[in-house]
Amino acid sequence: MLVFILVLLLVAAILGILGWVIKVAAVIVLSTILALVIFVWLIWWMVKRETRKYLDAGEQQRQHRVYDAEGHVRRNELPD
Repeated sequence: MLVFILVLLLVAAILGILGWVIKVAAVIVLSTILALVIFVWLIWWMVKRETRKYLDAGEQQRQHRVYDAEGHVRRNELPD
């Protein structure tokens, strides 16, 4: 594969289009990097959002707990 790429670069240099080939390769590489950065950011945002939802649901459950005289949590009872 490396030999094939080197041969293509040699042919491009002989034909005088090496600059064009390098520009196209740079655009492809930079576009791929940008797509990966956007994808990682999107995944990070989704994980962060789901974590916040999970933590908020836990916080709401803690706020609605009712304790008896011995300090035990009575479940499924909301305060008046």
